Amino acid sequence: MTKFLRIFSCFALLMLSLFSCKKDDTAAVTITLSEDIVILGIGEERQLNVTGAPAQEVEWASSDASVATVSNMGMITAYKTGSVDIRASYKDAVSVCKVSVVVGNYQKNWSYDFGQVEGNLSPTSAAGVLSSNDGIASHLHALLPAPTSNQIARIWTGNSNVGGFNLTNAATIGSGARLLFKAPPSTSTSKFSVFNIDGTNLFSIGYQMKLQAGTAGTYKFAIGRDASTMDWNTALPSLNASQFSNNVNFSPTAALPVFLIMWWDITPNGYQLSIQQKDKTLVAIDATLNPNVSFINGGEYDVQVYANNSTAARKYVKNNEKYSILPGASHIWINNNLLLKAANDSNFVTSEMDANAVLNAFMFMGLSNTNNASLVFLDDFKYANYITDINTISK
Repeated sequence: MTKFLRIFSCFALLMLSLFSCKKDDTAAVTITLSEDIVILGIGEERQLNVTGAPAQEVEWASSDASVATVSNMGMITAYKTGSVDIRASYKDAVSVCKVSVVVGNYQKNWSYDFGQVEGNLSPTSAAGVLSSNDGIASHLHALLPAPTSNQIARIWTGNSNVGGFNLTNAATIGSGARLLFKAPPSTSTSKFSVFNIDGTNLFSIGYQMKLQAGTAGTYKFAIGRDASTMDWNTALPSLNASQFSNNVNFSPTAALPVFLIMWWDITPNGYQLSIQQKDKTLVAIDATLNPNVSFINGGEYDVQVYANNSTAARKYVKNNEKYSILPGASHIWINNNLLLKAANDSNFVTSEMDANAVLNAFMFMGLSNTNNASLVFLDDFKYANYITDINTISK
Protein backbone atom coordinates (compact mmCIF):
# COMPACT_ATOMS: atom_id res chain seq x y z
CA MET A 1 0.00 0.00 0.00
CA THR A 2 2.81 2.35 0.86
CA LYS A 3 4.43 1.75 -2.50
CA PHE A 4 1.10 2.40 -4.23
CA LEU A 5 0.68 5.68 -2.37
CA ARG A 6 4.15 6.79 -3.36
CA ILE A 7 3.43 6.05 -7.01
CA PHE A 8 0.05 7.78 -6.82
CA SER A 9 1.61 10.84 -5.15
CA CYS A 10 4.27 11.08 -7.86
CA PHE A 11 1.61 10.79 -10.54
CA ALA A 12 -0.49 13.52 -8.87
CA LEU A 13 2.51 15.83 -8.63
CA LEU A 14 3.32 15.24 -12.30
CA MET A 15 -0.22 16.09 -13.39
CA LEU A 16 -0.27 19.17 -11.16
CA SER A 17 2.98 20.31 -12.71
CA LEU A 18 1.63 19.81 -16.20
CA PHE A 19 -1.54 21.79 -15.45
CA SER A 20 0.49 24.51 -13.75
CA CYS A 21 2.56 24.97 -16.91
CA LYS A 22 -0.47 25.14 -19.16
CA LYS A 23 -1.03 28.62 -20.69
CA ASP A 24 -3.91 30.53 -19.13
CA ASP A 25 -6.35 31.36 -21.93
CA THR A 26 -8.97 32.80 -19.60
CA ALA A 27 -7.43 36.28 -19.38
CA ALA A 28 -10.04 38.96 -20.11
CA VAL A 29 -9.93 40.59 -23.55
CA THR A 30 -11.30 44.09 -24.15
CA ILE A 31 -11.82 45.72 -27.54
CA THR A 32 -12.81 49.30 -28.29
CA LEU A 33 -14.46 50.80 -31.37
CA SER A 34 -13.36 54.17 -32.70
CA GLU A 35 -16.98 55.42 -32.41
CA ASP A 36 -19.97 54.14 -30.49
CA ILE A 37 -22.63 56.44 -32.03
CA VAL A 38 -22.76 57.17 -35.77
CA ILE A 39 -25.28 59.05 -37.92
CA LEU A 40 -25.17 58.50 -41.69
CA GLY A 41 -27.17 59.65 -44.67
CA ILE A 42 -28.49 57.08 -47.11
CA GLY A 43 -25.62 55.88 -49.27
CA GLU A 44 -22.89 57.17 -46.98
CA GLU A 45 -20.08 55.09 -45.53
CA ARG A 46 -18.05 55.24 -42.32
CA GLN A 47 -14.94 53.27 -41.39
CA LEU A 48 -14.88 51.84 -37.86
CA ASN A 49 -11.56 50.84 -36.33
CA VAL A 50 -10.88 48.49 -33.41
CA THR A 51 -8.21 48.73 -30.74
CA GLY A 52 -7.27 45.76 -28.56
CA ALA A 53 -7.42 43.09 -31.29
CA PRO A 54 -5.76 42.26 -34.63
CA ALA A 55 -7.96 43.86 -37.32
CA GLN A 56 -7.97 40.73 -39.47
CA GLU A 57 -9.30 38.60 -36.59
CA VAL A 58 -12.27 40.79 -35.69
CA GLU A 59 -15.70 39.51 -36.71
CA TRP A 60 -18.28 42.10 -37.78
CA ALA A 61 -22.07 41.87 -37.89
CA SER A 62 -25.08 44.11 -38.51
CA SER A 63 -28.33 43.66 -36.64
CA ASP A 64 -30.28 44.72 -39.75
CA ALA A 65 -28.47 44.49 -43.08
CA SER A 66 -31.40 46.17 -44.85
CA VAL A 67 -30.60 49.40 -42.95
CA ALA A 68 -26.78 49.19 -42.97
CA THR A 69 -24.15 46.58 -43.63
CA VAL A 70 -20.61 46.27 -42.36
CA SER A 71 -17.66 44.75 -44.21
CA ASN A 72 -15.20 42.27 -42.73
CA MET A 73 -12.85 45.22 -42.11
CA GLY A 74 -15.40 47.51 -40.40
CA MET A 75 -16.69 49.69 -43.26
CA ILE A 76 -20.36 50.63 -42.65
CA THR A 77 -22.62 51.31 -45.65
CA ALA A 78 -26.05 52.89 -45.06
CA TYR A 79 -28.99 51.81 -47.24
CA LYS A 80 -32.25 53.07 -45.77
CA THR A 81 -33.54 55.07 -42.81
CA GLY A 82 -33.61 53.32 -39.47
CA SER A 83 -31.41 52.20 -36.60
CA VAL A 84 -28.97 49.32 -36.47
CA ASP A 85 -26.31 47.91 -34.16
CA ILE A 86 -22.91 47.22 -35.68
CA ARG A 87 -21.19 44.55 -33.60
CA ALA A 88 -17.45 43.80 -33.46
CA SER A 89 -16.33 40.56 -31.78
CA TYR A 90 -12.93 39.14 -30.88
CA LYS A 91 -12.74 36.00 -28.74
CA ASP A 92 -15.15 36.70 -25.89
CA ALA A 93 -14.98 40.49 -26.23
CA VAL A 94 -17.74 42.50 -27.93
CA SER A 95 -18.11 46.19 -28.75
CA VAL A 96 -21.19 47.79 -30.33
CA CYS A 97 -21.69 50.95 -32.37
CA LYS A 98 -25.26 52.26 -32.68
CA VAL A 99 -25.95 53.61 -36.16
CA SER A 100 -28.81 55.86 -37.24
CA VAL A 101 -29.48 56.30 -40.95
CA VAL A 102 -31.26 59.51 -41.96
CA VAL A 103 -32.54 61.08 -45.17
CA GLY A 104 -30.01 63.09 -47.15
CA ASN A 105 -26.28 63.60 -46.64
CA TYR A 106 -25.27 63.76 -43.02
CA GLN A 107 -21.55 63.31 -42.53
CA LYS A 108 -19.42 66.17 -43.76
CA ASN A 109 -15.71 66.72 -43.54
CA TRP A 110 -13.39 68.96 -45.50
CA SER A 111 -10.06 70.73 -45.40
CA TYR A 112 -9.34 74.37 -46.20
CA ASP A 113 -5.95 75.89 -46.85
CA PHE A 114 -5.06 79.20 -48.45
CA GLY A 115 -3.99 78.00 -51.87
CA GLN A 116 -0.65 78.84 -53.45
CA VAL A 117 -0.96 82.53 -54.42
CA GLU A 118 0.73 85.22 -52.33
CA GLY A 119 -0.69 88.74 -51.99
CA ASN A 120 -2.27 91.42 -49.81
CA LEU A 121 -5.79 90.59 -48.68
CA SER A 122 -6.55 93.77 -46.76
CA PRO A 123 -9.18 96.23 -47.95
CA THR A 124 -8.29 99.92 -48.07
CA SER A 125 -10.37 100.77 -44.99
CA ALA A 126 -12.23 99.03 -42.20
CA ALA A 127 -14.27 96.50 -44.15
CA GLY A 128 -14.79 92.86 -44.97
CA VAL A 129 -13.43 90.71 -47.76
CA LEU A 130 -15.36 87.58 -48.71
CA SER A 131 -14.26 84.47 -50.57
CA SER A 132 -15.60 84.47 -54.09
CA ASN A 133 -18.28 81.83 -53.64
CA ASP A 134 -20.96 84.05 -52.08
CA GLY A 135 -22.44 84.85 -55.52
CA ILE A 136 -22.94 88.58 -54.89
CA ALA A 137 -20.91 90.62 -57.37
CA SER A 138 -21.21 93.85 -55.39
CA HIS A 139 -19.35 92.38 -52.44
CA LEU A 140 -15.65 93.03 -52.23
CA HIS A 141 -13.48 90.08 -53.22
CA ALA A 142 -9.77 89.52 -53.04
CA LEU A 143 -7.32 86.64 -53.21
CA LEU A 144 -8.99 84.80 -50.34
CA PRO A 145 -9.68 81.31 -51.76
CA ALA A 146 -13.20 79.94 -51.70
CA PRO A 147 -13.76 76.75 -49.71
CA THR A 148 -14.58 73.64 -51.70
CA SER A 149 -17.95 73.15 -50.01
CA ASN A 150 -20.79 75.62 -49.39
CA GLN A 151 -19.17 77.36 -46.46
CA ILE A 152 -17.92 80.94 -46.81
CA ALA A 153 -14.54 82.33 -45.74
CA ARG A 154 -14.23 85.97 -44.76
CA ILE A 155 -11.78 88.45 -43.31
CA TRP A 156 -12.66 91.65 -41.52
CA THR A 157 -10.06 94.38 -41.14
CA GLY A 158 -10.77 96.87 -38.38
CA ASN A 159 -9.40 100.22 -37.24
CA SER A 160 -9.01 101.72 -40.73
CA ASN A 161 -6.83 98.84 -41.85
CA VAL A 162 -4.06 99.46 -39.32
CA GLY A 163 -4.07 95.69 -38.93
CA GLY A 164 -4.23 93.46 -41.94
CA PHE A 165 -3.87 90.13 -43.71
CA ASN A 166 -1.50 88.70 -46.28
CA LEU A 167 -1.14 85.39 -48.05
CA THR A 168 2.50 84.40 -47.82
CA ASN A 169 4.77 81.37 -47.91
CA ALA A 170 7.14 82.89 -45.35
CA ALA A 171 6.16 80.61 -42.46
CA THR A 172 7.22 77.00 -42.03
CA ILE A 173 3.82 75.60 -41.05
CA GLY A 174 1.47 73.99 -43.54
CA SER A 175 2.03 74.07 -47.29
CA GLY A 176 1.61 76.62 -50.04
CA ALA A 177 0.38 80.02 -48.90
CA ARG A 178 -0.41 80.75 -45.25
CA LEU A 179 -2.54 83.51 -43.80
CA LEU A 180 -0.39 86.12 -42.05
CA PHE A 181 -2.61 87.79 -39.45
CA LYS A 182 -1.72 91.19 -38.00
CA ALA A 183 -4.21 92.48 -35.42
CA PRO A 184 -4.90 96.22 -34.98
CA PRO A 185 -3.43 98.14 -32.00
CA SER A 186 -6.77 98.96 -30.34
CA THR A 187 -9.97 97.21 -29.31
CA SER A 188 -10.99 97.34 -32.97
CA THR A 189 -11.06 93.84 -34.39
CA SER A 190 -9.45 91.97 -37.26
CA LYS A 191 -11.05 88.61 -37.91
CA PHE A 192 -10.78 85.54 -40.12
CA SER A 193 -13.88 83.36 -40.09
CA VAL A 194 -15.53 80.48 -41.91
CA PHE A 195 -19.30 80.23 -41.60
CA ASN A 196 -22.40 78.91 -43.37
CA ILE A 197 -21.08 75.44 -42.52
CA ASP A 198 -23.46 72.52 -42.98
CA GLY A 199 -23.09 71.67 -39.31
CA THR A 200 -24.65 69.56 -36.59
CA ASN A 201 -24.50 69.68 -32.79
CA LEU A 202 -21.03 68.08 -33.01
CA PHE A 203 -17.91 69.85 -34.23
CA SER A 204 -14.34 68.64 -34.88
CA ILE A 205 -11.81 71.27 -36.01
CA GLY A 206 -8.05 71.41 -36.36
CA TYR A 207 -5.58 73.94 -37.74
CA GLN A 208 -1.90 74.88 -37.81
CA MET A 209 -0.74 78.05 -36.03
CA LYS A 210 2.62 79.79 -35.70
CA LEU A 211 3.14 82.61 -33.21
CA GLN A 212 5.60 85.26 -34.38
CA ALA A 213 7.12 88.10 -32.31
CA GLY A 214 5.26 90.71 -30.26
CA THR A 215 4.91 91.50 -26.58
CA ALA A 216 1.30 92.73 -26.32
CA GLY A 217 -2.11 91.90 -27.72
CA THR A 218 -4.88 89.30 -27.68
CA TYR A 219 -5.84 86.55 -30.08
CA LYS A 220 -9.02 84.47 -29.81
CA PHE A 221 -10.37 81.33 -31.44
CA ALA A 222 -14.10 80.61 -31.18
CA ILE A 223 -16.66 78.14 -32.48
CA GLY A 224 -20.41 78.53 -32.36
CA ARG A 225 -23.58 79.44 -34.22
CA ASP A 226 -23.62 81.96 -37.08
CA ALA A 227 -26.82 83.44 -38.50
CA SER A 228 -25.11 84.04 -41.88
CA THR A 229 -26.69 87.48 -41.93
CA MET A 230 -24.12 89.86 -43.41
CA ASP A 231 -23.70 93.46 -42.39
CA TRP A 232 -21.38 95.24 -44.79
CA ASN A 233 -21.41 98.60 -43.00
CA THR A 234 -18.42 99.77 -41.01
CA ALA A 235 -20.76 100.88 -38.23
CA LEU A 236 -21.90 98.50 -35.54
CA PRO A 237 -23.95 95.68 -37.05
CA SER A 238 -27.68 95.36 -36.83
CA LEU A 239 -29.05 93.25 -34.00
CA ASN A 240 -29.64 90.21 -36.19
CA ALA A 241 -26.28 90.35 -37.95
CA SER A 242 -23.82 87.58 -37.42
CA GLN A 243 -21.05 88.09 -34.88
CA PHE A 244 -18.83 85.58 -36.68
CA SER A 245 -18.80 87.49 -39.98
CA ASN A 246 -18.59 91.17 -39.07
CA ASN A 247 -16.77 93.61 -36.79
CA VAL A 248 -18.11 92.46 -33.40
CA ASN A 249 -15.03 92.04 -31.19
CA PHE A 250 -16.36 89.23 -28.96
CA SER A 251 -16.25 91.30 -25.82
CA PRO A 252 -16.18 89.17 -22.65
CA THR A 253 -19.32 90.96 -21.44
CA ALA A 254 -21.41 90.50 -24.62
CA ALA A 255 -24.06 87.86 -25.17
CA LEU A 256 -22.61 85.68 -27.92
CA PRO A 257 -23.72 82.56 -29.81
CA VAL A 258 -20.53 80.73 -28.86
CA PHE A 259 -19.74 77.25 -27.68
CA LEU A 260 -16.05 77.78 -26.93
CA ILE A 261 -13.66 80.75 -26.84
CA MET A 262 -9.91 80.29 -26.43
CA TRP A 263 -7.80 83.35 -25.53
CA TRP A 264 -4.09 83.93 -26.04
CA ASP A 265 -2.97 87.00 -24.08
CA ILE A 266 0.45 88.22 -25.19
CA THR A 267 2.78 89.83 -22.65
CA PRO A 268 6.53 90.48 -22.47
CA ASN A 269 6.72 87.23 -20.47
CA GLY A 270 5.07 85.11 -23.17
CA TYR A 271 1.63 83.81 -24.13
CA GLN A 272 -1.06 82.77 -21.67
CA LEU A 273 -3.86 80.54 -22.97
CA SER A 274 -7.18 80.87 -21.14
CA ILE A 275 -10.64 79.42 -21.74
CA GLN A 276 -13.72 81.62 -21.35
CA GLN A 277 -16.37 80.13 -19.07
CA LYS A 278 -20.15 80.38 -19.22
CA ASP A 279 -20.08 83.18 -16.66
CA LYS A 280 -17.56 85.10 -18.85
CA THR A 281 -14.65 84.54 -16.49
CA LEU A 282 -11.36 83.31 -17.89
CA VAL A 283 -9.66 80.18 -16.58
CA ALA A 284 -5.96 80.10 -17.39
CA ILE A 285 -4.53 76.77 -18.49
CA ASP A 286 -2.60 75.45 -15.50
CA ALA A 287 1.01 74.78 -16.46
CA THR A 288 1.45 72.23 -13.67
CA LEU A 289 -1.44 70.16 -15.09
CA ASN A 290 -0.23 70.64 -18.66
CA PRO A 291 3.58 70.58 -18.48
CA ASN A 292 3.98 69.71 -22.17
CA VAL A 293 2.01 72.71 -23.44
CA SER A 294 3.52 76.19 -23.62
CA PHE A 295 3.30 79.03 -26.13
CA ILE A 296 6.37 81.00 -27.20
CA ASN A 297 7.42 83.35 -29.98
CA GLY A 298 8.32 81.30 -33.01
CA GLY A 299 6.38 78.31 -31.71
CA GLU A 300 4.42 76.12 -34.13
CA TYR A 301 1.21 74.50 -32.91
CA ASP A 302 -1.30 71.92 -34.05
CA VAL A 303 -4.60 72.96 -32.43
CA GLN A 304 -7.57 70.56 -32.36
CA VAL A 305 -10.98 71.01 -30.74
CA TYR A 306 -13.72 68.41 -30.34
CA ALA A 307 -17.04 69.98 -29.30
CA ASN A 308 -20.16 68.13 -28.14
CA ASN A 309 -23.37 70.17 -27.99
CA SER A 310 -25.59 67.09 -27.77
CA THR A 311 -27.31 65.89 -24.61
CA ALA A 312 -25.25 62.70 -24.27
CA ALA A 313 -21.56 61.95 -23.95
CA ARG A 314 -19.68 61.35 -27.20
CA LYS A 315 -16.69 59.04 -27.48
CA TYR A 316 -13.78 58.99 -29.91
CA VAL A 317 -10.46 57.19 -30.25
CA LYS A 318 -7.19 59.06 -30.61
CA ASN A 319 -3.68 57.61 -30.33
CA ASN A 320 -5.27 54.20 -29.66
CA GLU A 321 -6.97 55.55 -26.54
CA LYS A 322 -10.69 56.09 -26.02
CA TYR A 323 -11.96 59.47 -24.76
CA SER A 324 -15.41 60.67 -23.70
CA ILE A 325 -16.64 64.26 -24.07
CA LEU A 326 -19.38 65.35 -21.68
CA PRO A 327 -22.54 67.04 -23.03
CA GLY A 328 -21.93 70.76 -23.58
CA ALA A 329 -18.15 70.31 -23.34
CA SER A 330 -15.06 70.43 -25.52
CA HIS A 331 -11.76 68.57 -25.60
CA ILE A 332 -8.76 70.67 -26.65
CA TRP A 333 -5.54 69.18 -28.01
CA ILE A 334 -2.31 71.13 -28.49
CA ASN A 335 0.52 69.37 -30.35
CA ASN A 336 -1.03 65.99 -29.55
CA ASN A 337 -1.43 66.80 -25.83
CA LEU A 338 -4.94 66.76 -24.35
CA LEU A 339 -5.42 69.84 -22.17
CA LEU A 340 -6.59 69.32 -18.60
CA LYS A 341 -8.92 71.81 -16.93
CA ALA A 342 -8.43 70.11 -13.57
CA ALA A 343 -6.80 66.92 -12.36
CA ASN A 344 -8.11 64.03 -14.47
CA ASP A 345 -10.64 66.37 -16.12
CA SER A 346 -10.32 67.30 -19.79
CA ASN A 347 -13.91 68.56 -20.24
CA PHE A 348 -14.22 72.32 -20.77
CA VAL A 349 -17.92 73.02 -20.19
CA THR A 350 -18.22 76.53 -21.63
CA SER A 351 -21.22 76.69 -23.97
CA GLU A 352 -23.41 79.80 -23.99
CA MET A 353 -25.77 78.08 -26.44
CA ASP A 354 -28.83 75.90 -26.03
CA ALA A 355 -28.18 72.16 -26.04
CA ASN A 356 -28.46 70.55 -29.50
CA ALA A 357 -28.10 73.89 -31.29
CA VAL A 358 -26.19 73.54 -34.55
CA LEU A 359 -22.53 74.59 -34.56
CA ASN A 360 -21.76 76.07 -37.98
CA ALA A 361 -18.95 78.64 -37.70
CA PHE A 362 -15.46 79.27 -36.38
CA MET A 363 -13.36 82.38 -36.11
CA PHE A 364 -9.82 83.56 -35.31
CA MET A 365 -9.53 87.21 -34.30
CA GLY A 366 -7.04 89.65 -32.83
CA LEU A 367 -6.98 93.04 -31.11
CA SER A 368 -4.93 95.31 -28.82
CA ASN A 369 -1.74 94.57 -30.73
CA THR A 370 0.70 97.30 -29.65
CA ASN A 371 2.70 98.65 -32.62
CA ASN A 372 1.28 95.85 -34.77
CA ALA A 373 4.25 93.74 -33.74
CA SER A 374 2.42 90.55 -32.70
CA LEU A 375 1.84 88.28 -35.68
CA VAL A 376 0.30 84.86 -36.20
CA PHE A 377 0.30 82.51 -39.18
CA LEU A 378 -2.65 80.17 -39.85
CA ASP A 379 -2.98 77.24 -42.25
CA ASP A 380 -4.52 73.85 -43.02
CA PHE A 381 -7.94 73.91 -41.37
CA LYS A 382 -9.75 70.55 -41.17
CA TYR A 383 -13.37 70.09 -40.11
CA ALA A 384 -15.94 67.35 -39.50
CA ASN A 385 -19.58 67.67 -38.37
CA TYR A 386 -19.15 64.58 -36.18
CA ILE A 387 -16.63 63.65 -33.49
CA THR A 388 -13.61 61.99 -35.05
CA ASP A 389 -9.84 62.20 -34.76
CA ILE A 390 -9.09 65.16 -37.05
CA ASN A 391 -5.88 63.45 -38.18
CA THR A 392 -7.96 60.90 -40.08
CA ILE A 393 -9.29 63.61 -42.44
CA SER A 394 -7.15 63.85 -45.56
CA LYS A 395 -6.20 67.22 -46.93
